[in-house]
Amino acid sequence: GTSYNVDSVTDGCSCPGNTDIVWITNFANATYTTVGMTNVDLYVMVQDDTKATTGITIRVKDNAGTNTDASEVMIAAFGTQ
Repeated sequence: GTSYNVDSVTDGCSCPGNTDIVWITNFANATYTTVGMTNVDLYVMVQDDTKATTGITIRVKDNAGTNTDASEVMIAAFGTQ
């Protein structure tokens, strides 16, 4: 699909559910807002301690709170660049 202002999306680590997203144009500060969605019965969470002007790390969890890989994840970020 189309990626607006996304430079790269990579596996965040060897553990399931973590994904790193790097922006093409950096945000002015790390106080931008993100929203995300994914498959049914899965949740997208932003790791605030990894949120930077250059990108974020997200986690996908199931209903039991276990990190899991998702077949699709959609993220939108809003803030000053």
